[in-house]
Amino acid sequence: MDGRTRLILIIVIGMFAAVSCDHSEDSSIPVAPATWIDDDVMRRVTRASPLPPVPSDATNQYADDPKAAQLGQWLFHDQRLSGTGTFSCASCHDPEKQFTDGLARSNTIREGERH
Repeated sequence: MDGRTRLILIIVIGMFAAVSCDHSEDSSIPVAPATWIDDDVMRRVTRASPLPPVPSDATNQYADDPKAAQLGQWLFHDQRLSGTGTFSCASCHDPEKQFTDGLARSNTIREGERH
């Protein structure tokens, strides 16, 4: 799976999680720093996507909800979602490196067999 596919998968999972979770009354949810996603990062993400722009969906009540985006960002940084609980998606998918880790082979729990 290449970096673009992984990024799209992360975004889709975040959106599904946002739809299935309502944390509107829970202010204890940790929030990742907002500095990792700026206009430049969004331009790179959009440019890297092999997909056309997503059409508007009137049935998606979370599309423009900042809390849904906040949840997706929180999930991206949550180490509890890893198999060992020791790293998050953000550990490897560095926005400054176009959401890659910059390594020849992935290396989380062990070195991977491919880039």
